[in-house]
Amino acid sequence: MKLIKLFEEFIFEAGLEEPKCNQWKTKTFKQGDGITTPKITITKTPSLIEGLYEGPDAGGCIQRLDVNNADTPHQLAGITVFYEAAPYLKELYRSGVYVKPDMPKITMQRVQNRMFKISIPLIKTTEDKAITNINERGGMGGGLGNLTEITAIENNQDHKLIEKRQVTAGDITETFICFRNIVNFPIKTQAAGTQGQQAAAIDITGKDLDDLMTKIKTATAGKSLNLSTIQLDMDKLKFSVETGTVPVFSLALRYNRANEPTCPACENTVSKNTEYRATSLKTGKFENSTRMYSLIVLYPKS
Repeated sequence: MKLIKLFEEFIFEAGLEEPKCNQWKTKTFKQGDGITTPKITITKTPSLIEGLYEGPDAGGCIQRLDVNNADTPHQLAGITVFYEAAPYLKELYRSGVYVKPDMPKITMQRVQNRMFKISIPLIKTTEDKAITNINERGGMGGGLGNLTEITAIENNQDHKLIEKRQVTAGDITETFICFRNIVNFPIKTQAAGTQGQQAAAIDITGKDLDDLMTKIKTATAGKSLNLSTIQLDMDKLKFSVETGTVPVFSLALRYNRANEPTCPACENTVSKNTEYRATSLKTGKFENSTRMYSLIVLYPKS
């Protein structure tokens, strides 16, 4: 026991202890009121990843490599990009949804002692151009921060499709870099004999919402699809998707009833179908933004 105690004291004195600012990683962060205490909102869809910090400029050590509560809003950058955006890009790719960050359109908004917002638009692309990782480095209060890791990413021969962008908003500057590690995510080639062949499309027009929902389920059941080609217009009751390489159990369209403030059917379909790895592909509003929907993919049981 004495030896363990001495080792623990050595770890602490040498500065090798586990970083204290890991509340987001460990899911122990408690949302504040967004005025006197930090509040963070993350939004992730196949077309946009967004992080919003609301609260004071200091006083919170949420997620950073060392203990420092003087740059609380700036910690949103690592949370949004490293802990949320990067895993989400991989999740989309594995689901057959091929996107890449629209780097020239990345924006940041900053109001001191009130808010900091990062918006990363995503655009559809083909499998061979899909991006599976994004990172950032930056600083608050002047300077670019330590860009050593950005340089390392650029110099890694396994990293392809690299794009970089530097953005400044008020007293915060961030350097964003997106890429694809072709060892972990090799670029797939088209199957032999299929070059030049156009993918078959599933086109559906519903008589009403329930008819559209039923037709989508029936037409996609047991098919292999290219999920990045999905087109859905709820107001016009139109849906289309091309066949592809991702096997699905089916696609499920869910929406709330006219008198429901939320969408219980959307939430229940995801939460009650974990064996099918139910994942929401598209969400949005329709009927003059008075109602909401979710298009959900259910994968075959593994």
